[in-house]
Amino acid sequence: MMNYPKNEDEQIRIVDWLWFTLESWKQGILVILVTAALVTGVFYLKYRNDAADQAVEAAAQNDSRQEELQALRDQYLSINQAYQKNLDDMKNSYLMKLDPYHTSTRVIQYYISLKEQKETKEDNIRVSNALSAIKKTYASAAVSDLVGSYVSDRTGIASEGISGLITTDVSNSSSMFENGNLTITIAAGSKDDLDAMEEGIQRAIQKSEKEADLIADHSITKIGSADSTGFSQTVLDLQQNRINNLNSYQNILTSTLSSGENLNDEELNYIKGITDSLPSLTAEGADAPAAEAFSFGKYSAIGILVGIALILLASFFQYNYGRKLVHPYYAEDSYGIETTLLSDSRKTGIERLRYRRIKLFREEQVIQTFENRICQQDVTSAAILTSAASDSVKRFADNLSDALAQKGIHTVLVENPADHPKQNFEIIKEKMPVFIAEEIPCGSKLDADQIISFVNDNGLTILGCCAMV
Repeated sequence: MMNYPKNEDEQIRIVDWLWFTLESWKQGILVILVTAALVTGVFYLKYRNDAADQAVEAAAQNDSRQEELQALRDQYLSINQAYQKNLDDMKNSYLMKLDPYHTSTRVIQYYISLKEQKETKEDNIRVSNALSAIKKTYASAAVSDLVGSYVSDRTGIASEGISGLITTDVSNSSSMFENGNLTITIAAGSKDDLDAMEEGIQRAIQKSEKEADLIADHSITKIGSADSTGFSQTVLDLQQNRINNLNSYQNILTSTLSSGENLNDEELNYIKGITDSLPSLTAEGADAPAAEAFSFGKYSAIGILVGIALILLASFFQYNYGRKLVHPYYAEDSYGIETTLLSDSRKTGIERLRYRRIKLFREEQVIQTFENRICQQDVTSAAILTSAASDSVKRFADNLSDALAQKGIHTVLVENPADHPKQNFEIIKEKMPVFIAEEIPCGSKLDADQIISFVNDNGLTILGCCAMV
C-alpha cells in the first residue's frame, strides 16, 4: 500500500506559467486596451480639472495683480505730480536763484509801545502778554503771502518762497519781561529787491494795526535798518530744505516702484503713466507659464504597463490558487505522482508552443505504457479516475478499456469518486489499481485533491497519471 502526501512547498514552474498566461492573449490584449484607455482617461480628466483650476487661479492672480498695478499707478502718479510741481517751483523759485555766499541782507528794527503803564506786578504780566501777542500779529503779517504778492507785482519775480526769506525774532512763547523790540531780517539778491520786500512788509504791518489794536492800544515805530552783503545761513538752509524735499519725492517714487513684485517693462510703463493699457498676466508676452500639453503617449504607456501587471497578477493566482486544473504537472509536483503528458492534436498556436520543449506522448504510447504496468499486477480489474469526464477523457478511457479487455482486465471510469458511492465500494472492495486521467484545463483542482485523498484513505495504488494537453 502506497501513500501520496501533498507537498506544501511545491515549486512554481515560471516558464509554464508564462505560457499559460500567453494562451489567453486575446483577453489579455482586450484587458490592456481597456486599462490603457481607463488610465489615460483618468489622467486626462485630472489634467482637465487641474487646467481648469489653474485657469481660475490665474484669473484670480490676474485680477489681484491688476488691482495692485492700479493702486501703484495711482500712488506713483499722485507723488510724481507733486514732485513735478515742486521741481517746476524750484526752477522758477527766487530763493533757488540766490547765491547764499553773496546775499544782500537787511535787518529792520521796530519798537512797539503800549499806552498802558506798568504799576503792579499784575500790570507787568498783562503788558508782557499784550506785547507778545501784538509782536506775533506783526510777525505773521511780515511773512504772509501778502508780502510775496506785493514784491511779485513790483519786481516781476515769482512770489513763491519770498516769505521764507523773511525771519523775525518772535518766539511762540511769551515772557513776563517782554519788551517792545521787533526785529525783522530779510534776504534778497539785490538792494532793489530788499527795498521792495521792506515796503511790502511795511504795508502788511500797517494793514494789521487794527487787528493789533484789538489786543491793546499801542503804537509801532520803525527805529532803523542796516544792510549787509555776504554769506547767509538762512538762504543756504532754505535752499537745502527745498533740495531735500525734492529728493524725498524721488525716494518715494523709487520705493513705490520697488514695492511691486517682479515688475516687467510693460507694467513699469503702465505705473509710470507712459501707457494707459492695463497689462494682463494672460496676454501675449506676459510672464505667465504656458500650460504643459497632455501626453497621451506617456499615459497610454502607463496604462499598458498597468494592464500587463493586472494580467500577470490574475494569471498567477489562477495558475497557482485557482479552482481549475491548469497545471499539467499538478499531480507530480503536489503528490509526487509520475505524470505523462498526452498530446492533443487539436491544439494549435500558443497551446502547442507551450509544450514544444516537453516530451509529449501519443495516445497509443500512453495506453501501451499503462497496459504494461497493469499487466505486472495480479489483478482482473482497474479504475480510471478523473475530476472531469470530458470527451477526451472518455475517449482515452474507452481506448484503454478496450486494450485491457483483450488482456482480460475489466476497467471502470469514475468521475469524482466521492459522488459515486456504489462504484467507490466496488473499487475499494476489489482493491483496484488506479489510473488518473485529466484534461488540461477542464479538470478541477479541488476534485483532483479529493481523488488523491480517496486513494490514500482506502490504501489504493496509482499506476499512472495522464495529463491531456
